[in-house]
Amino acid sequence: MGLATARALATRKYDVKVIERSDRAVGASIRNFGMIWPVGQPDGQLYERALLSSNIWKAICGEAKIWHDDVGALHVAYNKYEWDVLCELAEVYKHRQYRLLPPDAVGQYSPLVVKENLLGGLYSPHEMIVDPREAISSIPSYLQEKYGVEFLWGKAVTEISYPSVFTADQEFQAD
Repeated sequence: MGLATARALATRKYDVKVIERSDRAVGASIRNFGMIWPVGQPDGQLYERALLSSNIWKAICGEAKIWHDDVGALHVAYNKYEWDVLCELAEVYKHRQYRLLPPDAVGQYSPLVVKENLLGGLYSPHEMIVDPREAISSIPSYLQEKYGVEFLWGKAVTEISYPSVFTADQEFQAD
């Protein structure tokens, strides 16, 4: 979230300093991403936000030369209830270019799918993956080079008394 916020502010011409207690981005930044999946969002603001996020990721990956793959998403069904959900998704979201697949067509998207008892699948073309470790190590330098974002690694914020932000040895003014 810190890198996303830094990027969002920098693209709006703010001078951005990221104060990070670690010597590099770690923690949730590594664990909680790698898959950009708009498929799970309902139509409206959440889906539009997911598509915007996906487009931002594609732009950053292209500019920063970060590996990514527009693989889409394949969801498979092995029982009637799963298949009913996939059929309903395909019907409700016809406008999203989902493909409802019979069992013999699922293998075109993944040869690793177990064919035994397979009822079919649903393919969405909008999802992508990135290597989170590569991305998290590349994005700070990308933000620094492209937008002038300043990173203060190994500094913990000890107090915030608006508009002042304090570390052990410095005070910063924030807006």
